[in-house]
Amino acid sequence: MLILLPFLPAVLFNSTLDDAAFQLWAEDPLVKIFKDTPFREIKCIEISCAGNEYQAGQFAITTQKKLENVTVQLSSLTHESGYILPQKHVSWNFVGYVPLTKNTYHTPDSELLRKAPADFPDPLIDERSITIDAEKTQPVWLTIFVPKDAPAGKYRGKATVSTSCGKKTLDISLNVHPFALPDEWHLLVTLWFDPNIIAKFHHVEMWSEEYWEILAQYAKNMAEHRQNVVETPFPSPIERKKDGTLEIDYASLDKWVEFFEQANACDRIEFPAVAHTVQESGHNWWTSRELVLNNISVKEQETGETVSLPPEEGLAAMLTNLDKHLMERGWHKKAMVHISDEPTIYKLESYCKAADFVHQHAPHLKIIEAIETTGFGNYLDVWVPKLSHLMNWYDEYEAQRKTGTELWFYTCCHPYGAFPNRFIDFALIKTRILFWLNWKYQLEGYLHWGLNRWTENPFKDVGEDLPPGDRFIIYPGNDGPMNSMRWEASREGLQDYEYFRLLAEKTTKVKKDLGWGADFINEKQRSDEICRSIVRSFTEYETTPQRLREAREVLAQEIIAIGKHPLLLVKTTPPAETEVVNGPILILVRGVVEKGATVKIQGEEAKVEPDGTFAGHAFISFDRPDVIIEAALNGQRKQIRRHFVVR
Repeated sequence: MLILLPFLPAVLFNSTLDDAAFQLWAEDPLVKIFKDTPFREIKCIEISCAGNEYQAGQFAITTQKKLENVTVQLSSLTHESGYILPQKHVSWNFVGYVPLTKNTYHTPDSELLRKAPADFPDPLIDERSITIDAEKTQPVWLTIFVPKDAPAGKYRGKATVSTSCGKKTLDISLNVHPFALPDEWHLLVTLWFDPNIIAKFHHVEMWSEEYWEILAQYAKNMAEHRQNVVETPFPSPIERKKDGTLEIDYASLDKWVEFFEQANACDRIEFPAVAHTVQESGHNWWTSRELVLNNISVKEQETGETVSLPPEEGLAAMLTNLDKHLMERGWHKKAMVHISDEPTIYKLESYCKAADFVHQHAPHLKIIEAIETTGFGNYLDVWVPKLSHLMNWYDEYEAQRKTGTELWFYTCCHPYGAFPNRFIDFALIKTRILFWLNWKYQLEGYLHWGLNRWTENPFKDVGEDLPPGDRFIIYPGNDGPMNSMRWEASREGLQDYEYFRLLAEKTTKVKKDLGWGADFINEKQRSDEICRSIVRSFTEYETTPQRLREAREVLAQEIIAIGKHPLLLVKTTPPAETEVVNGPILILVRGVVEKGATVKIQGEEAKVEPDGTFAGHAFISFDRPDVIIEAALNGQRKQIRRHFVVR
C-alpha cells in the first residue's frame, strides 16, 4: 500500500546544477500520470506490504527545461535493525506511453480518463536513460518484492534522479507487516497467450534452444503475476498403426507441462477446443445452432501419408489415450479442456452433446468454457460467464455454484461502461477491482483471452478494432516480457484476494480457540465487510485510490490483531459497511470473547455469559456511524470498530 504524505521541509534536495530545471513528486501507483499532469507537492513515498508480496510505488519528474540523460538510482532499502532488502527485489522503470486514436466504445466520458486521441501511460519500458522535453511530466515506476523471511518494520532508502541539469532525491519508506502471504495461490487465473508470436517478436525459431530461453522469461513473469493456468496444445505427433490404433508421442506435451510446472505457473492445464461452429445459411455465428467435433490429423505408419480422421475414430481415441496418460503422470486432477468458445443459447443442445462425448472418452478431463448463456447443467464442469452476464443472470449461476460446480468469470472486449475491466483508457483501479469481485461473489477463477495478442507494433497500435488494451496486457521487451501498469495492478488485486482469505483463515482459528460459543460467527464475514466498503456490486465501487488503500490497511491491521489477546469476534446485524437510513438506526451486536474478559459496547458494559458470548445493541447516526466494541482481560485490551454508511 502506498500512502502520500504532504510536503515535509526536512526533505533535502541535492542539486548540483540547476535547481529550477525539474521537480520530483510522489503519486499513488493507481493514478495514471499523463505528460501534462501538473506537479503536486508530495515529497515522500511510503509503501506498505506483507512478506512474500510485491508492491508498487510511483513518482514523477516534472520539467521546466529539457532534460537529457535522465536516469534513476535506487539506494538499498535498510531495515531499522540493519538488515538490507536484497537489491534484486527493488527495481524501477520509466513509464511509457501508447497512442490511442479512439476510446473504449459505448462508454460515457465519466468512465474514461480522458478523450482520445491522446497518449496514455501503460508500458513499463526497458530504457535506462531518456530525454524529457521542457514542461512535461514523466512518471517513474518502482517495484518492490519483500521475501517472506524479511523482518517486519520500517525500511528506508532513496530514489535519486540524475539529469543533464543536476540531481534530486526522494525518500522511500517501506513498512513490512508482521505476516506473509502464502506460497500457494487460491485463485485460478488464465490469460491466453500465443507462443508463436513470442518467437516472432524475439526473432527466434520456434522450439529452438533460444526460444525456450525466451519462453522461460515469460513463464517466470506469469508466475510472478500469479497466472497459474497454462494453455497447453494437444500431444503430437500422432500416428496410426497397421491395426488402426493410435500411437501418440507425449514428449512435447510432457516437456511443456513440466516446463511451466518448474516455473510455478501450472496449477491447471488448459487444452484447446475440440469442436467448432458450423455457420448456417441465413444465420450469423451467434445464432447458428450446430457445433461439430473436430477431425484430427494423423500419419499412417505404413504409408507415411497424413490423413484426417473423423471424431468417432480419431478424437475419441486421442481423448481416451490422453486421459490415461494424464492419470499416469498424476495430472488428471488439474487438466481441463474446451469444447467451443462462447457458446450461445442457440448452441446449447449441440454443446451438451459434444461435452457428453468428451466426458465419455476422457472422464477425468474437466470441461471449462467462457459462456454466453445458462443451462449447461452437469455437462460443464467449470462455468466461466462474462462479467456482465454474471450480474444479469446471477441467480442461475449462483444456484449452479452451490451444486459444487466451479464458477469463474471472464472479461474481454466486454463489458464496458461502468463495469471494471482492464482497458487502457479506464482508471487503473478498475483492473485491480476485478479480483475483489472474486472474493465478493466467491468466484474461483478469472479468464481473459489476451496476454500477448500483439499487433505488428504494439507500442504504436494497441489494436483499436477492440477496446484499447483488450488484446494484451504485456509488451515484448528486449529479452522477455515488458510489464505494464495494468499487469502490475492485476497482480496487486490478486494479492488483495489473498489478504481477504488470510483474514478468514485466521478467523477460523480464533473460532476454534474460543470454542462452541463462536459457532454463530461466519469466518468470512469480516473479509466480506471490508470488501463491501470498496465494492458494493458489479458496477458500484470506489474509484478513489486512497479509499482502497485505507481499506487494505484496515484488512492488514485486522490480520495482525485478530490472534492477539483478548480473543474477540463480533457479528453485527446488519453487517458492517451496509448502507442504513437514519430514522433511528439500531444495530444488533453479538459476539464471543475469551473467558474472563469484560466487554463494552459503545462504552456501556455488556453481560458476558459463561461460554464467552454476549449481546447488545448500538444506536448510530450521521455524526456517529461507527459501533465500537471493547474487551479487556488481565491488563490487555482490544477494540473493534464497525463502520456503517449512514444515509
